Formats: sequence, structure tokens, C-alpha cells
Amino acid sequence: MEQINREELLKAGYSEDVLPTQPADKTWNIANFFSVWMGSVHNIPNYLAIGGLFALGMSVGQVFSSIMIAAILISIVMVLNGHAGAKYGIPRKKRLT
Repeated sequence: MEQINREELLKAGYSEDVLPTQPADKTWNIANFFSVWMGSVHNIPNYLAIGGLFALGMSVGQVFSSIMIAAILISIVMVLNGHAGAKYGIPRKKRLT
């Protein structure tokens, strides 16, 4: 990725919020990414889904396997979605437009 002259972009009307993050400002480590992933796995809708799977008559092993497969699929999608932002510092809002 070529160097971006931030001052020229700011003069052209770009907001600081949509400019790529500078390397010095990238402070996330593996623990931060792990926390985001665990937050997407451990939430109330997932707990309701687990209760629903038990209500359908699934065993503990089947429910655990189902949840683990879903967590792995979620992590794959999150990694693919966030790769550009993590590598190049492109803000999420910028990638949406």
C-alpha cells in the first residue's frame, strides 16, 4: 500500500475518522482480537440457542459440537472481514462505503 499524505487528504475535506490508522496507533494484539471473538460467541442469543438445542433433545456433546462449529465459522468470517482493517488500518466505516 502506497504512502498516504494525510495533510493533503485533510485539506481536501476528508475526516480524520476515515483515514487509515497510522502504524504507531495500531495497538491491538492477539488478546484484543480474542476478546472480540469471544464477545461474538458469548451473548444472550447464543445462550437462548443452547437452551433451544437442549429443548430439541440434543445431548450435551451434540450441543457443544454445534456451538464449537458455529464459533469456528464465526471466527473465519470475522477474520476475512477484518483482514484489510487489521493489516492496512482501514476504518470500518470506510470499508462500508
